[in-house]
Amino acid sequence: MLRYVLQTIVGLIILLVLVLKITANLENLKFIRFDLTLFFLSILAYTMLNLTLSFRIAFLIDKMGVKIEYAKALISHLGGMVIGDVTPGRSGYLLTSKILDKFTNCGTDRGLAAIIAPQGVEFVLKALGALIAILYFFTKVSLNNEFYYAFLVAILLVFVGGAVFLILSWTREEKSKGLIEKIPYARNFSGVFVGFKDSSIKIRSYLLHILILYMIGWLVSGLQWYLIGKSLGMGLDYVDFFLLHPLITTLMFVPITPAGLGIMESGSVLVLYLLGVNPSIALVFSILARLSNLIGDLPGLYAVFSRKLV
Repeated sequence: MLRYVLQTIVGLIILLVLVLKITANLENLKFIRFDLTLFFLSILAYTMLNLTLSFRIAFLIDKMGVKIEYAKALISHLGGMVIGDVTPGRSGYLLTSKILDKFTNCGTDRGLAAIIAPQGVEFVLKALGALIAILYFFTKVSLNNEFYYAFLVAILLVFVGGAVFLILSWTREEKSKGLIEKIPYARNFSGVFVGFKDSSIKIRSYLLHILILYMIGWLVSGLQWYLIGKSLGMGLDYVDFFLLHPLITTLMFVPITPAGLGIMESGSVLVLYLLGVNPSIALVFSILARLSNLIGDLPGLYAVFSRKLV
């Protein structure tokens, strides 16, 4: 608990220093304009992402032999997202499996299998997307080595996390049993490890479906950021936001602060400034991007505090 409090304080300090540094020059603030309608549309786009990810959970559990109601998959997913929004490296999302079991009795092992393997694929693709983004933006601006090092570390962490999840899900038990004890929150599920392995193997043949759903989610996430950018009058194209999303959101998985608090905002300001965006607008964009997610995930509080979880 103390470590979590300290990590939250660190994140808030980083964000506060960033805000004070940028707003020290009041001239920067006069460039900010805001379209509330477009921001609300960005929340709707994020809701489409949540609907897609919830469908993935329901679909995969169905393929494991248990049919669950989509509405219960959705509220369980949102509950996990809320927890992920406030935990380092968004690791709290793994608790979605326990929430799901409380609502549907599908078994924690199945819920875990429907989350970890797709999350592993998602992390690997996110890392590859971030690398493509670096190559793409390299042709637009001149970047110093510190920029590359910071983002490459984040990309490496996400890629390794994805690889670990895939090894845990889709390899022989003797290769993966020790890994579960080293993953935050996942170690809470060591008792269902054997069932989890059996369930994971059942969905390995649905990799193509997982890939398609991930790409739909990536397209929608790009739309969400594009709408936020347009709400602030930013001149970047949809393709820019489509590629910026995996690049910048890798910073949310750096397990130093809750969901990369302060770290993601700093990275956003740096990248957008290099692309010609005023620092004050870039800062507001990063805060609105996080706020859009938080608002979209709010219904998940019902799952977190529901009596069904007691």
